[in-house]
Formats: sequence, structure tokens, C-alpha cells
Amino acid sequence: MISYADPSAIVGTLLGDSRDLEGLRSRIIASDGAIVVSEIAVVEVASACMAAERGARITDGRAVIAKFQSWCAGGGRIRLLAMRDGSVFERAALITQEHRVYALNAIHLAVALQDVVPLAAGEPVRFLTRDATQAQAARALGFTVE
Repeated sequence: MISYADPSAIVGTLLGDSRDLEGLRSRIIASDGAIVVSEIAVVEVASACMAAERGARITDGRAVIAKFQSWCAGGGRIRLLAMRDGSVFERAALITQEHRVYALNAIHLAVALQDVVPLAAGEPVRFLTRDATQAQAARALGFTVE
């Protein structure tokens, strides 16, 4: 099964302090299925890691960012999807209105709909997130949510 990993799930795994850490690790690190995410996650993960460093949750945000980058390197665990034209943003704007999610959460949902669903070729797409509102929207849009 192909999975779209929202940065909230990735960061929870990287920082190692998530309440559902073992589940996230099994779905992101140990899963044999493909893991994909929009390239916008690069900025979100970097920002979250540096915020965690500033808040003393971790000692070296750059080291955690480097770990994420290794997961995204060629042949790595996570495949980054290039941002497409404005159609993703148009769909994301509709998702924010229909499901009351924040902008970046809506962008991730729109990328999953437009880019990942076709990659799955009829198979279910799993959406990994730690955000309850985004999870509810993902379910409403037809994703399996974990």
C-alpha cells in the first residue's frame, strides 16, 4: 500500500517523542510500502526541527534534518513529490473551505489526491498524520487514515 506521510507524522518519528511513536515507526520506517510526501515537507520538517531545538526538545535540529534528508535521498525511504502547477493550490483552497483545515494541511491533502491516488492505480492510499482535523478531512476524501 502506498502511504502519504504528512510532516506531522514524519516529525513525530524523527523526534522520537510522539505518543504513537511505535505505530509511526512501523508505518514510516519499517513498512515495506512506498512512502511519499510533497517537497513542501522539506521546509516544514526543517522548521519543526529547529523549533524543537529552540524549545530544548532536541539538542541538534540540523542533525535531525540531515536524518530526514537521508530518508529522502535517492533510493531512500521517502519519495519527495515535486509541487505541481496551481491546480494543487486551487484544490487545497477548496479543501480548506469544505473541511476547515489549515492551509498546509490542505496542500498535503490536495497533493495526495492529485498525485498519489493516480500512483496507487486503484489501490487504497494510506494517509499518515498526527493532526485530528486533517485526519477527519482525509477520511472524508476517501483515504485510509492511520
